[in-house]
Formats: sequence, C-alpha cells, structure tokens
Amino acid sequence: MTFMILVIFCPLVEQAIIEEYEASLHFDDACLNAIIEGFDDPNRLVCPVCNRNYLSVSSDFITCSCGMCINTQGMTVQQFRALLEHNVTEHSSLCVCCPIFSVVNGAEADIMLLMSCQACDYLSVIL
Repeated sequence: MTFMILVIFCPLVEQAIIEEYEASLHFDDACLNAIIEGFDDPNRLVCPVCNRNYLSVSSDFITCSCGMCINTQGMTVQQFRALLEHNVTEHSSLCVCCPIFSVVNGAEADIMLLMSCQACDYLSVIL
C-alpha cells in the first residue's frame, strides 16, 4: 500500500520541482536582462558602495538610494565612471582581489569616497 502512494505522489512532486526550477530560471533571465540593459546606457552607473542601485546625478551631487551622497563639483557620470575605472585598474595592476568602496566623513565635514582592499592594504581617496 505504501509503495502505491509513493508512485502516485512522485510524478506530482517531480512536476512541482520542475515548475519551480523553470520559474527560477525565468526570474534569473529577467534579472540578467535588467542588468544588461543598464550596462548599455553610458549615463547609468551602478553604485560602487552597495553594488545594487543605479546612481542619480544632479548638478553637484551623485547619490544612491543606499544613502551614498557625494559632492562631485559638477562631475558627469562619464567622468565619475572614468575616475572609478582608473582607480580600479591601478589597484588591479598590484592585486588580484576586488576592492571595496566606502563613504566616510573627511576633514571639514566633507564626505569622501574611499576605495580599499583588505588583501593588500590598498587605500585610495576617489573623491
């Protein structure tokens, strides 16, 4: 009697697992497509601090919904991207580990964006 119950429920369980797997694949595809769309736009840049949200740019500030807000003195997204790429490339020539970005209060209440690496003790002030 137990064997017959297992035979009946196995196809149902198998079908549920397949449906869940397919739903997961569709979700992953949608996420990947959303990320790829953002890379095509040169005016969009993922926040280096949280790596989740796109940055917003106003006349003097670059902000993120994670709380990052930096005075850029009129820097464009392209200029900010170039600055980040330069610093990451410089670090990559010395170390294979990925640096992290953080925002700290600097002198005279200015907020600074730092790039650091715990593996090689690299530290750079980006802005």
